[in-house]
This record gives sequence, C-alpha cells and structure tokens, in this order.
Amino acid sequence: MPDGDRTMATKQLVGVFLSSAFFAGAQGVPLAGMMRTIFNMLKEDDEDDWDTVATSVIGEGWYNGVFYGMGIDVSSRIGMSNLLYRSMPNQENESIITDGIEMLGGPIAGITMRIGQGVDMMRDGEMMRGTERLLPAGISNMFKSVRFGKEGARTLRGDVMVEDLSPTSLVGQFLGFAPTKYSRQVEINARNIYQDRLIGKRRSKLLKDRNIAIVEGDTDEERKIDKKIIEFNQKHPEYPITSDTKQRSKRTFDNNSMEMDNGVLISSPRRELVRQQTLDLWGTD
Repeated sequence: MPDGDRTMATKQLVGVFLSSAFFAGAQGVPLAGMMRTIFNMLKEDDEDDWDTVATSVIGEGWYNGVFYGMGIDVSSRIGMSNLLYRSMPNQENESIITDGIEMLGGPIAGITMRIGQGVDMMRDGEMMRGTERLLPAGISNMFKSVRFGKEGARTLRGDVMVEDLSPTSLVGQFLGFAPTKYSRQVEINARNIYQDRLIGKRRSKLLKDRNIAIVEGDTDEERKIDKKIIEFNQKHPEYPITSDTKQRSKRTFDNNSMEMDNGVLISSPRRELVRQQTLDLWGTD
C-alpha cells in the first residue's frame, strides 16, 4: 500500500475511533462490543456485568458520550461497537427469545410481534401503551415523550421508574433517543432482577438437592451439599440458608411428597375434584 494511502487510512481509522468515543462514549468505539460480550460470558452469573464495572471505573459521562449530560441516550443508536445486532435503547427489555426472533425474522417479525403486544395491552385496558406499540416507531416515540412528560416513566402497573425528566430528555425521546435516566434505570432493573432470580434459584436448588439426599439416605451427598450451602452463605450473607431454613424446607418437601398426585402437586381446594376427574379420564370408578 502506498504511503499516502496508508496515512489516509490511518487518519480515517483514528477519526472513526475518536468521533465514536466523543458522541457515543467508550461503549460506542469499535471492538468495545466484542470486549463486552467476552467479559459477560466469562464472569460469574451473579457478578457485575461489563456496563456496571466500566461505568464505575470511568464514570457515566465518559462511558456514554457527550450527550449523556444533556439527558439523551444516543450511544446505543450511533455507536460503532455492535454493528451485527443492537438492542433499541427506547424499548423496555424483552426476553432473549423475543430478541432472537426479531434478529432472525427481521422487520416483518418485529412488526408482527409489536402488533401482537399492542393488541394484548389494549385488551388489558392499557390503551395508551397499546397504541404506542401499534404505531410506527417514529410516531410511537412522540407519544411516549408526551406520556413521559405527563407522568414520568412508569411500569405497566403504574409504579414510578423515573420522575422529573428534563425538557431536553423529553425532546430527545420525541426524536427517538431515550432519556438517559430511563435507559440506565431499565438496565439496572434488568440486572437486579436477573441476579435476584439467579440467587433465589441457586438457594432453592441447594435445599431441594439436600432434601432428596436425605430421603435417599445419601449422607455423603448431604455433606457435600452442606459444604455448598456454607459457601453460598459466605457469598450471600444477606440471604442465608440457616438451620431453620433447612428444617422448614424439609417439612414442606415431605408435605408436598405426601400430597402429590401422579407426580404433580394440585392446590388443596381442588385436589379431590382433580383426583376424581383423573379417575374418570382413566374410566375407573
């Protein structure tokens, strides 16, 4: 490559990095998305993710770009770090399956799913939210900015997520750029819910495995699980598995075992009816 072309290419590459860093912050520079993905894959499930660690080290402003201080989140739209697939910052978190369907199915799948979600919301009485989902994104953003201006960002149940959004952030939402406070709160909420559910599942599984080991008379397995419980308590002292917890779990396990019908647990008010229906289906009196 001639020296002139090499110099021009270098300048263009530096320009891309610098402009991305200025407008979209550190998260928007090329290759940042790859580092984020690798970090999140290698970390423990209940440890902080890349975004949380990065913002704690370099600060929200440096991580999100120049418009962050104005209350407008543009980094997810204009950043150069996630060119194959990027989630929309102005939509609330969807499930992994939903994101996958939209990514593989393209615009048609996305539009179809939005229509279905909008109709479901309207059936549940959420007329404004349902209308927002049915409208094209450009118009939906305008409706959302009006709603944010009137009541702030709220959940479908009406609980406040973010109040007192600035006029600048509302203008940004009107143009399709989510308010930074809202985007950040959605990310934090998703992280908190994920970690809380994960810790709860691990706790429940330890208790279940211990109960099964006791029923089967496997004392070695019971001791191994008790060691894991000690490690769990050291890692999560705010939600420990105590002796009382073990005893209550064992009693519940035994009661459920006695109340099982063909491998399933039916609520006590309906248990006799379901048992009779099962006999009828088998043709047994």
